[in-house]
Formats: sequence, C-alpha cells, structure tokens
Amino acid sequence: MLNHHWQIATSWYPNREQWSVKKPIQPLPDGTNLEKARNLMRQLDISGEVSLGEAQSKPGQFDFQAVKPGRFFQIHADLVTNQATVQIAQANAWGIMHMLHTFSGVRREDPCQQRNWILTKIWTFSMDALALGLIFLVFSSYYMWYGFKRNLRLWGWITLSAAYLLCGFFVVGLKWLFS
Repeated sequence: MLNHHWQIATSWYPNREQWSVKKPIQPLPDGTNLEKARNLMRQLDISGEVSLGEAQSKPGQFDFQAVKPGRFFQIHADLVTNQATVQIAQANAWGIMHMLHTFSGVRREDPCQQRNWILTKIWTFSMDALALGLIFLVFSSYYMWYGFKRNLRLWGWITLSAAYLLCGFFVVGLKWLFS
C-alpha cells in the first residue's frame, strides 16, 4: 500500500460503484449547519464524517457530503419539497485500504473543517498513539543497547547496519529492481 500508493489511488476511484436514492425528509430544526446535517443524516440512516464545504448557494437547499472509509454520500436536500437526493459511491477493497491510510477527517485546503465523527476521532487518536509507541520502542531499544558492555555493543552495530541496509533495499533497491 505504501510503496504503490500512486497505482492504488488512481485505480480504485474510477472503479467505484455509484447509485442515487431519493427519500422524503422531515423539516430541519434551527441550529448550526453541522446540527442540521446530523439531523438529516439520522433521517436518512447515514453515518460518517460531515464535510459542509462552501456556504449554501441557494435558499431552500442544503447540500453537504458525508464520508466514511469506503463510502461517500453526496446529500442534496430540497427544503421546500422536503425531499433529499443522496448520491452514494462505494469504493472497492483497494479504495477502503487507501482511505484507512489517508482519512483523518480534516483537510489542508479547508482549515475550518474539524473532526466531527466519533469514529474518526478514535481512529486518529489510535494512529497517533501507535506512532508515539513505536517512537518510544525505537528510542528505548537504543538506550538498552547503549547499556550493554562495550564488547557486546559490536553486535548492536552489526544488527543496526544490517537493518539499515535491508531497509534501504526495500525502499530503493526493489524500486530500482522492478522499474
């Protein structure tokens, strides 16, 4: 996934399944746009991270996107006729893997977008904790290695050098070998 990201990212999106559904909705209560979106999602039985995007372009309409790994919902609500049109896109297994590696609930191009789905908050916290745990593991192993007697440190240098060479082979060598 990490070595062939460009191939996976370009292959799953064109192969996604798409369909559209129209459903009646109840009038939305007053509140923030996020509260309205959550209310509408409950009515449509949809869960995911809400992306409100730009401000509403037309009065009487409410448009937003909801995303969860593997599935995108583009929701267009006509508040005059109380009808919602939901365009759904389902990714294949590669698309789900891609999203699990890149989905964080925030976007660099939209600094106002915040995480608003509990599963996204749990996922990002877990990934951050895992990264910190791995960093701690690496640095604590260096500390323990330094605590060895001087004659045993040679084996540490040999192991560390072999690990760097092997890692370099996987990062650079295989790309050179198969390109």
